Amino acid sequence: MTAGSETSHGALANLIVNLLSEPGVKEAVIANPELMDNALAETLRRNPPLQLVLREAREPLQLPSGTIPGGATLACLIGSANRDPDQFSDPDTFDMHRAEQATLHFAFGAGRHFCLGSMLARLEITIGARMLLQAFPNVRWAPGFTPVERGFLNRCPDRLEVVL
Repeated sequence: MTAGSETSHGALANLIVNLLSEPGVKEAVIANPELMDNALAETLRRNPPLQLVLREAREPLQLPSGTIPGGATLACLIGSANRDPDQFSDPDTFDMHRAEQATLHFAFGAGRHFCLGSMLARLEITIGARMLLQAFPNVRWAPGFTPVERGFLNRCPDRLEVVL
């Protein structure tokens, strides 16, 4: 029953950070609420709430740096893969207009490990963020507050202080 709650609240927090911190993003989404989907996709790419997943190698794997033995546990770094400059141009920049490219992220996993709840998560996060901006279009950071992402496995700010 709690599957996805940690990652969904982290993704929503990271989306709110991007809406309030990235120049012009909040205004663009208020003017065109459909852009919230793009803003979320780019947030999931650049600021995924889950940074690392563990996988087991089914068989030995040869890499340029050596061999990974079958049965070895691998730490797959989602946050790093989502910023691969060979896959994403200017990967550290938030660009909600990179829509097609941004959907190639690994925030929801891949292949047989793709998150079954991804559609529900996207829906609840975008609806929540749209409702926030509809009810409080002047929302902004509280004076002196700067959000800080925390965490190694799950990464998002532990609090958001805003003025409504």
